[in-house]
Amino acid sequence: MLQGFQSEWDALMLEVFTLKQQLTAAQQELSNAMYQQDAAQRVIARLLKEREHYKSELSAVRSTSVSENGMDVDHDASSASSSKSVLPSALVKRIEAKTAELSASREKRRIGPAVATRTEVPNYSSLSHQSPHKTGGVNALDVVVVVGGEAFSATNPEELVVTGGADKSVIVLEKSSGKKIATLSGGFKKGVSAVRALSLSSSDSSSGASSSSSSSIRVVAASDDGNISVWDAPSTSPSTFSLTCTIRAGSSTITSLDVHPVGDLVLVGLDNGSFTMVDVSTQTSFPSPSHEKLPSSVSVTDVKFHPDGEIFATASSGGAINVWAVASFEHMASFDGHSASVVALSFSENGISLASASEDQTLRVWDLQEVGQVQITQLGAKPTALGFDLSGRFLAVAISPAQAKASREIRVFTGRKCDLVATYELDAQKDVHALRWGHNAKSFVFAQDKSVHFWGPSAPSTH
Repeated sequence: MLQGFQSEWDALMLEVFTLKQQLTAAQQELSNAMYQQDAAQRVIARLLKEREHYKSELSAVRSTSVSENGMDVDHDASSASSSKSVLPSALVKRIEAKTAELSASREKRRIGPAVATRTEVPNYSSLSHQSPHKTGGVNALDVVVVVGGEAFSATNPEELVVTGGADKSVIVLEKSSGKKIATLSGGFKKGVSAVRALSLSSSDSSSGASSSSSSSIRVVAASDDGNISVWDAPSTSPSTFSLTCTIRAGSSTITSLDVHPVGDLVLVGLDNGSFTMVDVSTQTSFPSPSHEKLPSSVSVTDVKFHPDGEIFATASSGGAINVWAVASFEHMASFDGHSASVVALSFSENGISLASASEDQTLRVWDLQEVGQVQITQLGAKPTALGFDLSGRFLAVAISPAQAKASREIRVFTGRKCDLVATYELDAQKDVHALRWGHNAKSFVFAQDKSVHFWGPSAPSTH
């Protein structure tokens, strides 16, 4: 009997030992499984995060579908947004027609041999300067090519320089001679804060301003008191400007201004963090809706229409850059990266790039063909103005050094890669407020304190 009990005990102990081995193996497998599950969860979390990131980028790409000619709103998105358009349907149809026209012409456009080259630009120097306003400084400046609305077809077109001053007036100068040909008054109570000038064909404007000629010149100016004034003159007689209208954009200070290619749609940025569009033909204002991308705690520092006219960009004192649909005011995309106020924006005329300069001392060129691609250039000082030339070959940036008594600079870079082409040291120790290129990048003009400066290739010696 004892032997039977011993055999049974031995069998029981062997079974217990086997169970312990199996338990140890199961615990090891469980530990491995839990480790693998934790690793898998981490991978899944990362993949989900990347998926959301890519979905966001894909959504931006679809919303702002990019073709070879630049950044265009996707046709499906355009159709969807047209049903909830903020602007009148007649104006939207004109915008769509102008967009189609500009996109089609841009496909055939090439940089011509008349455009300045990288070897020519470094040889530019100061040609002349003058103070067009009787009192106060020059706050704003623009250059318009007067060639019947076809700036790319003329070999030697007439150019006009338009300035807005602290004296509440707008001055029109002949660029070639520097002669003052017109003084425009819009009844402003405060200084002019922004000015734009453009050449219109007879089909562009519906306000009737250009009915007497095949083309006209339109000047639009905004003042710190919230008013916008519009003047028109026939291209054949650019000194005979007449006031078309004065429109109240609101009680906030206007910080920036741009004009849509159709000519009748004016976009202004405001210091309360919003923007407003104004239809000149009906003198109707369309304020921006409340949006998380337009906080009232910051100012809109600059606004720019895309060259095709279907979208526009806004910059803020908080460093944000946002892209919106013109017809619906729908938010389309954001460009994040600046850590301080964005001083200025500039689209390349070919629609491929958007340049931004910020008080964080960087110049960024955002590639609109590949969303997320950006060329960053460290400037080492704060920029105060920038602008692409009409061909998109060059990008000029005005620099304000940290030292108060140091000379200001203008640097010229290549349009996309931002290779430095030239650096010009300026004599005056005042910041440059505005900077514009002349036709074919053969010159540039800038406003500094009370003066307008003209730069370009030196005239050949007669000796």
